[in-house]
Amino acid sequence: MTRKRKIQHYIPQFYLRAFSRNDKGRSQVFCFDKKTGAKFLAGINRIGAESYFYDVAGRQKAEEAFSELEGKMSSSYRNLLKSRDVTMLSKEDRIGIAVLIATQHMRTRGFRNIIREATEYILQQTRNLDTATGDQPLEQIEEFAQEEPAKRLQFTLIATSIPEFASLLLRMKWILFINEGEMPFWCSDNPFTYSNIFRYDKYDGLGFERLGSQTHFPLSPKLSLEIVDPVTYLGYPNIIHIDDMNNVVFNNHLQVKNAQRYIFSSTDDFSLAEEMIRKNPELSETDKNRFEIEKPKLHERAR
Repeated sequence: MTRKRKIQHYIPQFYLRAFSRNDKGRSQVFCFDKKTGAKFLAGINRIGAESYFYDVAGRQKAEEAFSELEGKMSSSYRNLLKSRDVTMLSKEDRIGIAVLIATQHMRTRGFRNIIREATEYILQQTRNLDTATGDQPLEQIEEFAQEEPAKRLQFTLIATSIPEFASLLLRMKWILFINEGEMPFWCSDNPFTYSNIFRYDKYDGLGFERLGSQTHFPLSPKLSLEIVDPVTYLGYPNIIHIDDMNNVVFNNHLQVKNAQRYIFSSTDDFSLAEEMIRKNPELSETDKNRFEIEKPKLHERAR
């Protein structure tokens, strides 16, 4: 009988190892808790993970599937770290990296919490509109605010969405940023981040294929993969060497904003994160619903 795994990683150890230091045979990374402001050094086997995170009804099929997938993705990842050239990737490695990023986007605690928060938002909006009738459809929605149903929905979304998402990433332009400065790229417990250089409405600019879109995925303290809209960035080279801090600061500030709770680094300098939280204390409110919950403004009835 296969021994059950208690500690299950939603951030792969092979990925965290690239940001770690070796201490007497142990791979460790510096961590910053944006909820408490604490800084500490931790082994990669203890972070980006939770007890029985993927278990459903005591079964570990999802954990086993992720472990098998990680074995395939880690080879492509190491090949990119070694070559430092996206144009030299084989077709298989390019697919492996796309699957890694797509999977990493959806397998985290942060993504599961988004499912629960979105459910709470929908329920609150429904109640505010006074349309809650207690019928079956509403009861089916309510269950996804709970951990176990949200977990099952997360697995369903991963299984159905990863091929399409990875295919989308493969159609976009890939740019590798090589960091030649002193400040390292950070990663976090939710490392996939997104931005757009153009101004769209609040929820209108989130499409990964929109003009101006940029997805950011730090690969190591010295490398970050940017997957961008191929039209806007047509003339950009596939490899960009950066020796100033502006680009690194921008990427790291996205990690702070996007992290569910923890930021990881190869050094213990988290002054940027501390400054961001001083200026915007809401960043430390890790339990806050990221969706706005407010009463809709209805037109006053005509007198």
